[in-house]
Amino acid sequence: MRTPPGRLARLAVVVTALCALAVPLACGGEDSEFVDSLCTAGESKCLGNTVALCAPDGKSWQYSPCGNQSCQAAACVARACQYLGGGICISDSKATLCPESGLSTDEITCSADETCVGGGCRKAACKTGEKICGYRATLECVAGAWQQTDCAAGEICAVTAGAPACTPTVCTPQLAVCDGSVSKVCNAQGSATADTTCGGSQICKGGYCQAKVAGVDDGPDATPDASGDLGGQDVTPDIAGDTASDTAGPDAEVFIPPLEKISKIAFKLGGISNSFDLGAGADYIPADSLLKVSAGKGTRKIEINFAPIDPFVVDNFDDTDSTGVTVIICYFDGVTPQPKAPNCPDGFSHSSTLYKATLTENNGEGSRVVGTFEATLEDAQGTKSQLTEGTFDVLHK
Repeated sequence: MRTPPGRLARLAVVVTALCALAVPLACGGEDSEFVDSLCTAGESKCLGNTVALCAPDGKSWQYSPCGNQSCQAAACVARACQYLGGGICISDSKATLCPESGLSTDEITCSADETCVGGGCRKAACKTGEKICGYRATLECVAGAWQQTDCAAGEICAVTAGAPACTPTVCTPQLAVCDGSVSKVCNAQGSATADTTCGGSQICKGGYCQAKVAGVDDGPDATPDASGDLGGQDVTPDIAGDTASDTAGPDAEVFIPPLEKISKIAFKLGGISNSFDLGAGADYIPADSLLKVSAGKGTRKIEINFAPIDPFVVDNFDDTDSTGVTVIICYFDGVTPQPKAPNCPDGFSHSSTLYKATLTENNGEGSRVVGTFEATLEDAQGTKSQLTEGTFDVLHK
């Protein structure tokens, strides 16, 4: 039976109206701008270094960047190293390399005519004045030998105007963000983003392009700030999944992260509890093979020094240890004038004699250094104090 033309016209108006309201069954076909759902409830997967979890209604993904962990099998897992795509010299002839996944380390031995500098093996003989980039360091040949200058925290070495130089990172390594309809995924070094413009039937959410879903707010994630800085977001987690998501519209489903764990050193001195968090952190000084954990409170300060020690070592240490690693605990009580404790830098009033210390986490720059310690402290006059129940949990700067 032939449908009257007037009825066809009215039907077309109804279909058009339903499509405008994003009712998927009315639009239908492969050319529809909207889909009914994105995923199966509970489904999860890795998108770059982000865990994507399907919402119960199947209409959205919930995004959790892994930050200083790596996304594997739809979960954030701890890394074996944090210097992604780089290396660290552990001697003049050996280096440990870290893949961009961060899930393993690979030790390499330099050949006879090479030396380890700037995180890798390089020809020992060089031309005076030659300059190249190492891992987060500049290398210059001086008098036929390489000299290394480390970049500051938050910097990498890049060739600028034809010469290597330390420059600030432009984005947070491996973080994905949306800039309008453009997905921007930062590389492992923080030196550049891979940009993808979402298609007409897509929208950028959680840093990635996805299909538009009928009945769901199709506004894009908020763009980076006016400066264009994609690296200013704090996404350093302390446990799996505790990371910041992109700033999103009022109806977007995002994870609100907890505050980053505060770095601190806690202990009892003469039975009195102390907690130091001023400037708390850890630093590894390759030239001295020294791991320094330090913090302060008011005018008082404490410093726990492990040396000589290789990067990433975890172990138990005490004053009778035969491993060759010595731990020196330096303390300033805030009142002793012109303090100078034995084996400690100027400015400390007490140093350890007997001690026990443990490193339980030590995964390099950007990760946390965690452990315990106790000691007998002695000042320049020989007065002793007992430090007990010491713990440290600090960020490696």
